[in-house]
Order: sequence, then C-alpha cells, then structure tokens
Amino acid sequence: MELMLLGCNFRTTSLAEREAWVSPAQQRLPNTVYLATCNRVEIYTAAKEGISADKLLSEWGGRKEPGYVRRGEAAFAHLVRVAAGLDAMVLGETEVFGQIKRAYQKALEAGTTGPLLNFVFQRAFSIAKKIRTETDISRLPVSVSSVGLMLLDQIFGEFKNVRSAVAGLGAMGRQTAIGLSKRGVGSLKLFGRDLDKAEAFARELPVSAPVLPLGVLGEHLADVDLLITATTQPGSLVRASQYAAGGSFQVFLDLGVPRNLDPELGRAENLFLYNVDDLKTIAAQNLAQRQKEARAAEEIIEKEMGRFQREWHRRFVIARPKAEAISTG
Repeated sequence: MELMLLGCNFRTTSLAEREAWVSPAQQRLPNTVYLATCNRVEIYTAAKEGISADKLLSEWGGRKEPGYVRRGEAAFAHLVRVAAGLDAMVLGETEVFGQIKRAYQKALEAGTTGPLLNFVFQRAFSIAKKIRTETDISRLPVSVSSVGLMLLDQIFGEFKNVRSAVAGLGAMGRQTAIGLSKRGVGSLKLFGRDLDKAEAFARELPVSAPVLPLGVLGEHLADVDLLITATTQPGSLVRASQYAAGGSFQVFLDLGVPRNLDPELGRAENLFLYNVDDLKTIAAQNLAQRQKEARAAEEIIEKEMGRFQREWHRRFVIARPKAEAISTG
C-alpha cells in the first residue's frame, strides 16, 4: 500500500468544478480520509502501489478528473502544508487545521483509516503544530477586517468601556461585529438595511446589540466612541457638515469601497478617521512577515521529512516482507 492524494483546490479548479467533487459518499470509502472545504476537496487514501489515478477513480464510481495527484512523500508533504496554512488562499490561516482534524475524526469514527493513514495524519498534525509554535506564520492578520481589529486593539487596548457601532452587515461588517463582541465591547449597536436579517445576526452575538435602520446612523454618532462602516452603498453615510464634534475621543473606521464616510470628517477635533488604504499598508507589512515565516516553516518541513521517511521505511517497508513471509510460510 502507498499513500495517495487526489484533489482539487482554488488554484487548480473553479468553484463549480470543486462542487462536482463534493460527495458525502466519499466519506465512507475504505482506506480514505475525505476533506472538503470551500477552497479544496481532497481524498487521501492507502492505495495499491502503482495504481493509476484513473483506475482508482473508476473503483470509486467514476469521479471527475482531479486537479492534482500526489503519491508517497509528496502527498504527505502536501498534507502538512495544508494543515499548517501554507497552501491556503490566505497564507497562514488557521481554520483549515480544524477542518482537517474533523475530517480525520469522521474517518476514524467510520472505520475508514487504518495504520497507514493514522500514522500519516497524526504525524502531519504534530508537524503543523510545531510550525505554528516555532513560527509567527498565523499571528499577523492580513484580511481587511482582521487588520482593522488589530489597529483598534492598538488604539483602545481594552474594550469594556468602548461604546461601538457597526454600520453595514455584509461579510466584513459581520466579522467586525463578531470581533468586537468577543473583545467584550462595552456596548454595540448594529445599523443595517435589512432589519430582519440584522436582528437574526444580532441574536447570535454573545452581547446585546440593538438593531437600527441604516438611515438613522447620523443621529447616534454622539453616543459612540467607535464607529465602523462597511457598506457598498454609494455616497457618504455621514458628511462632515452633518457631524457635530463632541468633547470625547472618537475613532471612525471606514471599510467601505466606495468610502462610506466623508474624508473631511478627519479634520474634526478629537476624531480619528481611518480607511481601507490605511489598513492595506499594515496588511502588506503583515503579509511580507508571513511570507518570511513561511520560509522558516518550509525549513521545518524539510527537516521533519527526513524523520518521516525513516519511520515510514521502518513501519511500512521493512515490516512488509516479514508479513509476506509469514503469510506464505
């Protein structure tokens, strides 16, 4: 038996092609671990040595052609890179590690792993954890919403007394609201166009978050220390002429493209206005650092591959002739 990987990801195939690979039945294939995420579908299997991908696919019921095929050490190295976030759309992201662990756990519960896959996945988890411990690959955010929250961490330090508001509840606005609620923000108001959807989202948050129409945002500016806007609505939600400067320190973070807030607001006393371009500089610096850490991670993988090869040889190469001798003796 040899380790074999058949898969497709965001680099090799379109979303529609990846969807064609998704199948709950794959979770029950013998000697396999099936991984399906929004960015990849991969099947790791303990296959007959030398079997072709076409032959394997036909045995599985004629699945579509994979975007890539890896065997042996190359398949193992790929798994480690995926688990460590080195093969992710966002370099160093951590979510995929949990997804792989859940996929492996499902395979264990279904009884579809066996000694070879158990060894491979447990060793891959160990190396991925080592990479995250010994490098900073995952510690510097690069998404706009994450960088925005990192900037706010630097400004406020702690959030228990911060009165906040989020205007616009698309993906970016929701991520930001979740991030604020996890930081224990003092209060949080949500402003949206679709109030039913906004209220459903608010119920999922760990803090109380009243929902208000987007059109009344300007009436509540004096009540907040922090405002984050993330709408696709053209034109300014708040113009400088509508803003009455108060005596308290305020931070406005405009994540909208086009901008949601009048740039002239930045001239107001005690008001600090940031936009997406301000965050891009931080994100670029973080990405450059992540790429540096990725090189350190690859060095760890290279060293660990030697240990993997020796253990693989001891377990699955030397042991095989003995087993064959016993079976034919």
